[in-house]
Amino acid sequence: CYQFGDKQQNHKVQTPNHHSPEPVKDIFPAPIPMDYHSPTEYPLPSFNRFGAYSVFFSRRQRGEKRPIPDEQKDDKYYERRKRNNEAAKKSRDARKIREDRIAFRAAILEQENAILRAQLLAMRDEVSTLRQLISARQAQISVNI
Repeated sequence: CYQFGDKQQNHKVQTPNHHSPEPVKDIFPAPIPMDYHSPTEYPLPSFNRFGAYSVFFSRRQRGEKRPIPDEQKDDKYYERRKRNNEAAKKSRDARKIREDRIAFRAAILEQENAILRAQLLAMRDEVSTLRQLISARQAQISVNI
């Protein structure tokens, strides 16, 4: 049980055994909403000079930084700076939460992957054993005929 924001999530994790080969269910956090401007506006992939998708690495280029003279720094300026600092902090906090959710989901997926791999190995062993039993039974039947 964990909590993100005002939503509480419950997660069940099942350990593998030979009586329950069903996959693990109900272990994923709520989907992370994508921050697109509209449902039809998706970023188009393009490559940067390193051959990587630039949609993941591109940042909006900042304008040239112009220092504001002290005589122009009025209450309005300080209010804008305060709002900007708050917005920047909110953005950093949101990114941290988003990254934490991704890391949590990756850990859950790795755990599920390990469980599924163990189940796969157990089932392969069982198939091998059953094939040997069938082969031995067929050999026994052919000897008796």
